[in-house]
Amino acid sequence: MFCILVVCTGNTCRSPMAEWILRAMLDEQGLTGRVVVASGGLSACEGAPISEGAMRILQARSFAEAAGHQASAVTAERVETADLILTMTSFHKMSLLQTFAQAQGKVYTVAEYAQLGSQDISDPYGGDDLAYQQAADLITEASQAIAVRIARELGKSKGVPLQ
Repeated sequence: MFCILVVCTGNTCRSPMAEWILRAMLDEQGLTGRVVVASGGLSACEGAPISEGAMRILQARSFAEAAGHQASAVTAERVETADLILTMTSFHKMSLLQTFAQAQGKVYTVAEYAQLGSQDISDPYGGDDLAYQQAADLITEASQAIAVRIARELGKSKGVPLQ
C-alpha cells in the first residue's frame, strides 16, 4: 500500500480538502485499494472539526462524508509511514523537514509534485467562499496531475502521463 500524507497548518481547511479530492482522483486512475491518503497539520488542534468553508466546498463536490473529519497532528510515526508527503506551501515543507529530517526525499509541495511550479496554496481560513473555492480549484488541478503521476509510477495509468 502506497501512503500519502497531505499537510497544512491546522488540518481543518486545505489538507482535508486535498485528502478528499486527491483520493477521488486516485480512484479515477484505478488505484482504489493501492493508495491511501491521509492528512495532518503542523499546528493542528487535535479533534477540531473541518472548517465550515471547506465543508461547503466538499459537500458541493459530493464529499459529504468529510463532515466527520477531525484534525490531527503530523507526528514522527505518520511521517515515517508515509511514502509521499505533500505540503500546501514551501514554508510547510521547510518546517516539516526541520522537525522531521528523516522525511528528506519524500516531501514536496503540492504544486512541486504536480509539476505546476512553485505556487503555494493560500490558507482560506477565515476567508469568504471565494477564498475556499480558489484553494479547492488549485488543489483539484494539482490532484489531477498528481494522480496521473502516481498511477504512472505505480504502473497503472488511465490518463495521459506527465511530460
